[in-house]
Amino acid sequence: MSNKSFRAHAVQLRSLQVLKLSIEVHDVKTAHSADYQAGSYAMEAGHSDFDTATSTIHVSMRVRAGRFAVDEDNSEADNEEYENQPVSIWVEVGGVFTVDTEEFAVEHIPHWAEFNAPLIIYPYVREQVYGLSTRVGIKPLLPPLLEIPSFRIVKK
Repeated sequence: MSNKSFRAHAVQLRSLQVLKLSIEVHDVKTAHSADYQAGSYAMEAGHSDFDTATSTIHVSMRVRAGRFAVDEDNSEADNEEYENQPVSIWVEVGGVFTVDTEEFAVEHIPHWAEFNAPLIIYPYVREQVYGLSTRVGIKPLLPPLLEIPSFRIVKK
């Protein structure tokens, strides 16, 4: 193991909160089956405006599956895929990030909050989905890993 030191990033996660946990098992036999694979997950993220007074920004990420993933604006084909799933789950996690604006330019914060911050929160969302499905006694659900976009600000 190397003795490399790591520098703290200019944006730091200061608090984390589980905003919503919900699960419904519609077909217990299928949900317990070793062959069961969860269907598609609907994933969304959002953020507040940057608060210059507190140097904070709030970011949340939501994962929904089954009937909870059906939106009024989805097509009927999409709805059928979600509605026929044996399990419906909804997990939402939010975080508060502080930003050192001497190290990270304010004009880049919205882009960072939209593309990078959800990927910081996502492991917490995945753990909540996995833990919630395990606690209700079904085959554990684990949302997929996501590709990470690169975004780096080089200070002049």
